[in-house]
Amino acid sequence: MFNEQSIKISLDEIQDWSAKLSFTLTVLTLLPFLFMWGYSDSISFLGNIHESFIQWVGIFLIVILLFIFSLIIASVLHELIHAAFFLPFLSSKFKGLKFGYMKEKMAIYVHLKDPISITGFRIGLIMPAIILGILPIIVGLLFGYLSILLFGIFLTVAAIGDLLLLVKTRNLHSGFMIKDLPDDIVIKSISWGVS
Repeated sequence: MFNEQSIKISLDEIQDWSAKLSFTLTVLTLLPFLFMWGYSDSISFLGNIHESFIQWVGIFLIVILLFIFSLIIASVLHELIHAAFFLPFLSSKFKGLKFGYMKEKMAIYVHLKDPISITGFRIGLIMPAIILGILPIIVGLLFGYLSILLFGIFLTVAAIGDLLLLVKTRNLHSGFMIKDLPDDIVIKSISWGVS
């Protein structure tokens, strides 16, 4: 028996869950961080604002620019990590992937041109959140680096669309195949004889 269903995530859902996840992660990580490390030496390089305001503003702007640059690099890495973990599950390997850039959303993406097993889809979906989000949170907490902790929080929240897709596909049987549809965040699950 052939069966298919579409799974879609709306922009409203992403925004709603991003706010919830941001708040939850911030509370669950910053409170332990402050308890373990105080304000930490990780922000002491900004110096004392009262000593030299102009120097402080200059250093602050450099830190902001470095943070933005690191987020751009991280967004590229995010998609490359997806691709690397999807790849072993695609029958046509690199031909089954398409990279692109959406001008209206200012976002790069990797699109699956071939159907992929639900297992491969889930693995490829979760890995950027683990590698770029959860691991930096753990490193930041363990070693007292506030900047790494904040980077991890931000990139975990940035993976909210992936995490929502993971949640929405949690009840799909391992026999399902996923077909990635090009518009927005829509996937089609296809199954043959699996209920």
